[in-house]
Amino acid sequence: MNGTITWANGTAMEENFLLSTPDGSDYVPISVDENGTFATYVESGDYIVVVAPMLNGDGVTELLRMPITIDSDSSVRTDLSLALVEAVEVSLTLKEAGTESELVGKKVVLVSHDGFGNITMNPSDADGNATQLLMPGTWSLYMNESAAQRYWTMDTSSAPVLIDVNTSLGEVYAALEVEIGGKAYWDTDEDDIADGNEGVEGADVTI
Repeated sequence: MNGTITWANGTAMEENFLLSTPDGSDYVPISVDENGTFATYVESGDYIVVVAPMLNGDGVTELLRMPITIDSDSSVRTDLSLALVEAVEVSLTLKEAGTESELVGKKVVLVSHDGFGNITMNPSDADGNATQLLMPGTWSLYMNESAAQRYWTMDTSSAPVLIDVNTSLGEVYAALEVEIGGKAYWDTDEDDIADGNEGVEGADVTI
């Protein structure tokens, strides 16, 4: 693959970038020269071009994420003209459904509907707030976090959000499942302790 990469204003971008596999499990570094030109051999397959958020000469944060296929069709992998775009910031306050309590230190995954891949947001702070810079586009939220006997989930893929300017999603809620357990027993010796020989087999417990 070969081509050039520029800032949004058209000037050469001299920083190296990455090709990521769609699931983010592997990366291929791409070297860029002082003219923003790159040329390298890459194993065929589907990738995502990834340029991490960086400040341009005017102090504006720009980035790039875009899907690309490397195969025998030279028209999609040679003489490429890649250009960064201004980053947008998404923010939210993460709360637990039902209790309204803020969730601290939890990570929400932003799932792109435009082929940009998944981005894991920064962990929520002490007030449940989290922010992330990302490509303009349509995104949904996903969460799958667990702790001792607790399991939080979120999936808004049925109602994705177009984020093309700095956006606050406000309060977003994660559903909570908790594991409960114990012992059903006949307290035959009336000591309020579930002794080993007092268990009740086959009992149904209704919550």
